[in-house]
Amino acid sequence: MAARVVDICGLWYDRDCWRYFFTELDAIAPMYFRRFARVIAEKFGVPLEEFQFVLDRHGPRDVTELLVSGVPEDGDPLRHRAELAVAGVGYEVVHSMVGRLPDGTSINDRIADLADRGGKEILAWAGIGLADVPEAVAEIRRCADAGMKGISISPFVHGISPSAPECRPVFDTAADLGLPVWIHNGGNFCQGQPMDLSSWRDLDLLAGRYPGLVLIAGHSGWPWILEMVAVAQRHPGVYIDISTHRPRRMARAGSGFEPLLRYGTTTVRDKVLFGSGGPWVHSVSLAELVGEVVGLGLDGETTEAWLGGNAVRLLGVDG
Repeated sequence: MAARVVDICGLWYDRDCWRYFFTELDAIAPMYFRRFARVIAEKFGVPLEEFQFVLDRHGPRDVTELLVSGVPEDGDPLRHRAELAVAGVGYEVVHSMVGRLPDGTSINDRIADLADRGGKEILAWAGIGLADVPEAVAEIRRCADAGMKGISISPFVHGISPSAPECRPVFDTAADLGLPVWIHNGGNFCQGQPMDLSSWRDLDLLAGRYPGLVLIAGHSGWPWILEMVAVAQRHPGVYIDISTHRPRRMARAGSGFEPLLRYGTTTVRDKVLFGSGGPWVHSVSLAELVGEVVGLGLDGETTEAWLGGNAVRLLGVDG
């Protein structure tokens, strides 16, 4: 196992940011509260029956307040670092969001400050939207000047394909500044948008336009895993993040991950990145997720590469 695990897709927020996250998520894709009810309730310390009652009787605003009531106002950096240590995580990339808190604070600024308080092993990546391209370009430059080392884009939030011609300035800027770009890829539960709004095809087009730009396929690009593997084979700068998927389920017949398990030990071994996706999508701990990767039965070099070696090299941090 890698000496230092790297979580390339962490969500560690304070109370205000979790409130914003769940409010925005419900507005875009209300199905998430239903789909992940059991896990969300458990992870935020709320009895499932109470969660469902409040959601059914009072709606998402009240259930959001129920969830965040137990979240520390400051995110509790000491407790968070302890949880990372138990899992053997040496570095974590925390993904920010597009928007502002009620007091006007940029969420990118809040997440950057939270990461600073968490320690140098926690890296904040700026949340960037595609709805207003000039604003996105300005925000990328502002956040880079402030020390943020990467950007995170979820195209389904605004319903815009990342490979659309009008989005070129966003990727021009990322390439110019040498910032890796994590892109939510593949399946989502926003029923108002096509599921393939952001898929392997977009990363293939973007990688062809920007051969020097690092592009990370968030959540593996499932269910198009074979195509995503082919894109990673084809382009040096394309990586595959396995976040939000339970590793032990990846090994089950019919999971769709067969191509990654096959080629992930050979042609794309150096392209796979471990990620959790935060505490609200898994019923197990971060430490257990790491253990499930070890339990896949991959050879030692591959396991080390997936869990941390590839990310250490990509991020330019100490292994």
